[in-house]
Amino acid sequence: LDPKSIGPVEVLARVARHLDASLLQATVLNTLLEKGMAAADFHEAARGALETLGQLVDAQFLAVAMAELDAGMVQILLQDPVRPADVEMLSDFLSKAVCQAPGTPVEVRIGGERGGVAVDLERAVWLPLPVRDATGVLTFLPRDPHEFAAAATDELIEALLSHLALVLDNARLSQRLHELSTTDGLTRQLNHRVIYDRLTEELDRARRYKYPLSVVLCDFDCFKEINDTHGHLAGDAVLREGAAVLRHCLRSTDLLGRYGGEEFLAVLPQVDLGAARLAAERLRQGLESTPVRLPDGGKIHITASFGVADRDEISGGTGSDLLVSLADRRLYEAKAAGRNRVRP
Repeated sequence: LDPKSIGPVEVLARVARHLDASLLQATVLNTLLEKGMAAADFHEAARGALETLGQLVDAQFLAVAMAELDAGMVQILLQDPVRPADVEMLSDFLSKAVCQAPGTPVEVRIGGERGGVAVDLERAVWLPLPVRDATGVLTFLPRDPHEFAAAATDELIEALLSHLALVLDNARLSQRLHELSTTDGLTRQLNHRVIYDRLTEELDRARRYKYPLSVVLCDFDCFKEINDTHGHLAGDAVLREGAAVLRHCLRSTDLLGRYGGEEFLAVLPQVDLGAARLAAERLRQGLESTPVRLPDGGKIHITASFGVADRDEISGGTGSDLLVSLADRRLYEAKAAGRNRVRP
């Protein structure tokens, strides 16, 4: 087209369209940055980003995934009530897309309602996210791919990819720094300092509102022999998988931390001694019935001994040291009685 043949009205129209597109991109970018800076973790940042992009893309779902060597995170936003089977398949696709090793633990969170809408996952758009020391991907399923392309929304999304990656990567690194300061690196449970502080907080709350609170102290049986026989990597596997079993057997409101070595402390709010003994027995049975896979491919069975104590058993109902000390004495009573049991 000869530039000389373009009239002033067309020139102004093109400038207006360019300014509109630039303004839209700047507005979306500002929203992404604001939500990302306010987010407490990766999932909150990802949810905010997907909600923002969802206003641009007429899609049945949007999702983002990111993974490091040892863990992955997936956030899905359903804009249609997608069938649960399709949501599960999407989660699997996302996990496989970013996780380099099979079996990598992935935390999946889903926003929106599931329902009866079937989706064609083969039509989804997949875009890699340029992130540092990790793998990331953004995916979404436009309701009408032709309309999506005609509206040039795909160009806007691609223009925002690097900014989206930066927001999510910063949230991931911030979350990791927080985890490093509060969790045990091997087991991903609370570390000694944090579980002790949380116990003190829960004790104060229990005293203020006059409700029960119990603790369960767990020590893996014959752990030194496992290390000596199978090696320290096997010992790490026992701690890591054993801690996962303990966490799985507890309520979401219970707290679990690595108290030291092969000892774990569970804090059970609003649970009296009798109920805490039953909870400890569930933990004992869970460990006993779950074989641990070793790095060399073999499996071993592990057991643990447990000491339980209730805040009502100590003077004044307060004092983290006294409560843990009572549980510790009972733990060693369980050891002396033959291991793999609960006391009292």
